[in-house]
Amino acid sequence: MLSCLNNEDISKTPESSRNGLDISTNVISICFGSQTGTAENYAHEIANFLRKRGFLVDVVDLEFFSKASFAEGTSASPQIALFLLATYGEGEPTDNAKTFYEWVKSEEARFPGVRYSVLGLGNSQYEHYNTVAKDVDRLMEARGAERLSQLLLCDAAGGGGDEDFAKLVDMTFLFRLMISAGRWAKEVSRALDTLFHVKDRKGYDDQPMATRKNFYIQMFESEEAATRSNKKLPASSAKLDHVTKKLMKVREKRELQKSGDRRFLHVELDLEDKEDAYETGDHLAIYPENKSSLVERFAVRTSIDLDKWVIVRDDVAASPFPVPCTLRKIFTSYLDLNCCVKQDWLAFLAELALSDDDRRNLNWLSEDSFSYQKHIVKGYKNIVDVLADHKSVHLTLENILQILPRVQPRYYSISSSSSSSPKQVHLTLKVLEEEIDRPGQSMESRAERRFEGTCSSFLSCVHVGCSVQAQLRRSPFKLPKDLSTPIILVGAGTGIAPLRAMYLEAHHAMKISGVNVDIAFFYGCRKEDEDCLYREEMESMMDAGVINSLHFAFSRETSKKIYVQDRIRQQRTEVAQIMQKQGCIYVCGSISMASEVRRAFVDVLISMVNSDILSKLLTNKQEGSEEAARERLRNLQATGRYQQDIWS
Repeated sequence: MLSCLNNEDISKTPESSRNGLDISTNVISICFGSQTGTAENYAHEIANFLRKRGFLVDVVDLEFFSKASFAEGTSASPQIALFLLATYGEGEPTDNAKTFYEWVKSEEARFPGVRYSVLGLGNSQYEHYNTVAKDVDRLMEARGAERLSQLLLCDAAGGGGDEDFAKLVDMTFLFRLMISAGRWAKEVSRALDTLFHVKDRKGYDDQPMATRKNFYIQMFESEEAATRSNKKLPASSAKLDHVTKKLMKVREKRELQKSGDRRFLHVELDLEDKEDAYETGDHLAIYPENKSSLVERFAVRTSIDLDKWVIVRDDVAASPFPVPCTLRKIFTSYLDLNCCVKQDWLAFLAELALSDDDRRNLNWLSEDSFSYQKHIVKGYKNIVDVLADHKSVHLTLENILQILPRVQPRYYSISSSSSSSPKQVHLTLKVLEEEIDRPGQSMESRAERRFEGTCSSFLSCVHVGCSVQAQLRRSPFKLPKDLSTPIILVGAGTGIAPLRAMYLEAHHAMKISGVNVDIAFFYGCRKEDEDCLYREEMESMMDAGVINSLHFAFSRETSKKIYVQDRIRQQRTEVAQIMQKQGCIYVCGSISMASEVRRAFVDVLISMVNSDILSKLLTNKQEGSEEAARERLRNLQATGRYQQDIWS
């Protein structure tokens, strides 16, 4: 349960008044739009919170929503819908919410008699902060729905620093999210109490309310026995089966840099399905697997026989993953063993601890957010680590299924050109391997003190010739149709990926059609001999006339740190000339880097304040040049001439 919900008992237990709505029959739908699983996880936690308070709750993946579920309600029996919506990329809905989002924006959608509330998950460093949540909140009201509580937005911005790993483990966002989600859940609960005329909660806490989903598990010694039994059960379509994942064979894999302590990989995958096609600038989702060593450690600690075959069903006879399968398959491919343990898990584990010391420590960590951050978050402890620290905790297989989330896909910008490599997809990635500080764990082995990113570690270990589960994803990050248009590419680190795809696309067009290409490339990394990815290739593109100017920014080469935004300011004359020629700008990297680059382009535009291209925008002669520059940049973005492919 969300820790911030545990700290305040809003009221004891519900009892509807005789004239109120029936709390035992009106179902509340909690609908989530989630790209990485965060919104989905919190949807389930808030559902558990509301169930404990006596409400009937159904959690709805918006990928499978039906228009009929939002049919017209009445004052006596309103439809109640709560939305947890993430905004992905440049103001886009998550993949599973796209159809719903487009429907809500259409004139067809109508919501009379619907009560609703929206929680948005976003990052204010993005230009289109929480756009999806804001739009749904506004459109639901405009189409006849009535708010239960006000829109609440959770902001992931803040924290970090410029180290990749520091950005990963500095999880202040999760605390802000817990606070925001908890506050929203409390506000919604109060509004529901009002709606259902709940005046006194006495009595409902005594009712057995399921706080976690129940699972029904059958075990078998062989695949044949499991398959035979599964045929006797009602048909069930596992949720993962609905995702258009494809097997893609690893064609080539190589290290991009040999020096330094950081590893970068170039991976090539074959598109084996004849129908598979991508466009330059698209993304590829990789579905990673847990490391076999981690799976074995988990199995030993929980006394699970990984070679047993199982059939798993939930309360509504649905399977959370394709069955029958082995427990090894479940803990390798479907459930995430490597994610950081969430605070609400610790309270659940405390209930299962046989030792008083373990129970006290787990409860303390579940209630004290500072201690949780220090001992769990900063140490990036997964479920195997926590179980190793608390040896009296006994988990059943059902307990494990109740807390562990699914392995989520990781999205990579494709670094190949669809024209020159139509049936191969290239990926460029950093292998995340970092020593971590775990207070009080001096006896740990070196392996247990090293954090490894789930997906990058998976790709670094997979052998050429083996296949991985992947899914192509369309992206709006696209070159202009006329490739003679002047182009500015700006990237840092592995942000070179889609920019490489673009210069390769331009090179192919130049060879095929003879088009004149004009590209200025600004690329940043730490050191020339450690992480300047594809340097020889970029220089060969200069020799071929594809890249006309190439500007490197090395942030660790000397005592003075130089970043791409510094190079843009230094080359403001060249940049201004490209912008005056109606050129296009493409930026790829972290949000913080993209924010600084944006500021640099504003500075360049300010220097152009007396030029025709900017002065036309000054509707008020007293308007400052900086605001005019920002307006110009917004116009460039609105018309597709300033595009970003950025991540948190």
